[in-house]
Amino acid sequence: MNTLKRTLLFTDSLLTMTENSLTVFNAVALLSGTVTDKRLQESCAVLKAALENGTAFSAALQDIQSKTKAFGFSRYHFALFDSVEKTGQLSTALTTIHDDLERKDDLQGQLTVVLVYPCFIVLAALAGAVVLLRIGLPFLRQTGNIPAEFYTDALHGFLAAHLFLCTAAACFAYILIKIFKEDSAETQCFYLLSALLASHIPIVEAVTETVQAARNPKMKKALVIVKKELAAGTSVLYAFKKTQHFLPFVLLWLEIAQKHGDGASIFSFLANYYRKKDMKKRAVTMKFIEPTAIAIVGVYVLLLIQSIVIPLLTYYGNLF
Repeated sequence: MNTLKRTLLFTDSLLTMTENSLTVFNAVALLSGTVTDKRLQESCAVLKAALENGTAFSAALQDIQSKTKAFGFSRYHFALFDSVEKTGQLSTALTTIHDDLERKDDLQGQLTVVLVYPCFIVLAALAGAVVLLRIGLPFLRQTGNIPAEFYTDALHGFLAAHLFLCTAAACFAYILIKIFKEDSAETQCFYLLSALLASHIPIVEAVTETVQAARNPKMKKALVIVKKELAAGTSVLYAFKKTQHFLPFVLLWLEIAQKHGDGASIFSFLANYYRKKDMKKRAVTMKFIEPTAIAIVGVYVLLLIQSIVIPLLTYYGNLF
């Protein structure tokens, strides 16, 4: 069982048990003796011991993850766990985190699918090149008619073509992973803010937790400004506007939230808005995967033709 599947199983089991009136400690104790995954069972046993010693659930869970890598909770998840422990609404946090993990599991499946085609194309090109290198060039060498400098030039061209292919494929894969691996910084920011406010966490504390959880440098910088402005007593709208980071669309809805006093639902709406933008970006990306992979291989083949085939044709053309 991979880390994400294990984390999802743990969250789903814990959510089901706590919704059926079990305490967190009893739910963890039950999991430590019933789950079939060995790493999850061991992690639950360690978590149970930590809870018995009085360690907070979020702190104990984060410590176990950092040491064993058995779970795959993000900083946003731990920020949510830590905050809702103070309000006693752990089930709310588990529900939000469970939905987020399910979406990440789906994204992981999409990422696997989108990487299959370009990987297949690249491997097929590499296989063809290996055949050319092991069979084609030795055959030409046996003829004894081709000048020695041709082989040196062909080898240099061959290496240049493969360097391009590997570099382009690596960059393409990196872009796909960035797009499909996780949600945008805005989605994660508003997702956590909405969950914290729904759990009745004060706005300043909610922003503070979000700052600590943010990994994107620009988002973290913007949230630090928001935190300072809110601590100084300014309105939420003015604080977000001061950052000059968020779209006018976001500021419009924050103005509506300020008038109607419904921050949690507005932040939830903004999280869904950015999540839909992420989904649209992924849908557009999937349409360009095949032509991009073909273009990369096309340039690679062109480099091979330029460095090997054309010199061969030129040489034999001069002979006849």
